[in-house]
Amino acid sequence: MGFNSGFKGLKCFDKFINLKKFLEGRNDNEEFFNLLAHLKWEKYFENSTNVDCRSEFLKIAPFFFVAPSHNAHAERIFSLTPVQ
Repeated sequence: MGFNSGFKGLKCFDKFINLKKFLEGRNDNEEFFNLLAHLKWEKYFENSTNVDCRSEFLKIAPFFFVAPSHNAHAERIFSLTPVQ
């Protein structure tokens, strides 16, 4: 399944606006902003009762969560290899 399968750019923009409103509604909620990224997404998906409001993000989410948040393991390996 490629990234373009079923993904609609303009439709995604509308969903982004809904996400922005969701986040702006939690500006004063420090507990929410201290959550890890995947837990914030989980809260968003739980909060949006209309599937159409989150449909494009549900298509993007698997690609977002598959990418590592850092490359510390690779950097550690490179630092242990001798310089040629």
